[in-house]
Amino acid sequence: MQTAYTVCMVVGIGIPLISLVFGQLLDFLDGVFEFFDGLDIDIDLEIGDTGIPLVPASLQSFCAGLLVFGTVGKITFNGSNYLFANILAAVLGYVAALLIQMLINKLKKVEHKPMSKEELSFCITRVTNTIKENSYGKVSVKTDGGTISYPAKSLDRAEIRQ
Repeated sequence: MQTAYTVCMVVGIGIPLISLVFGQLLDFLDGVFEFFDGLDIDIDLEIGDTGIPLVPASLQSFCAGLLVFGTVGKITFNGSNYLFANILAAVLGYVAALLIQMLINKLKKVEHKPMSKEELSFCITRVTNTIKENSYGKVSVKTDGGTISYPAKSLDRAEIRQ
């Protein structure tokens, strides 16, 4: 059983680490779990504005569940408490996967509403990339929610330096 727990821990750490290191090269791994998004598995409990998913359907949540399952199993299994170790590890792994999925769902719902010209005129704005003559540059706008960058062009087509 120790070997199974170790494999779960290695896979739980390994897949996200490999995905982080190799980035775009391993997009096919993330696609394995993205088909769940197309099915729109929306089995969750709504508590106010927060939805608690009951089916963790992403690679990140799956790996978090495996990592927690393997770690808890390895810590609690001593050779004789097979049933207790597996049940505790499975429950805590599932809870970890749900928490990660809940975080992912919350981050997917975050939307950035573009500001109108009128709203931008009342904000502190700084040119971050020089706006060349008849070309585009970049401005940084400080708002209540933080700093947002926008492409910008001069109205009179003159150059504006940083």
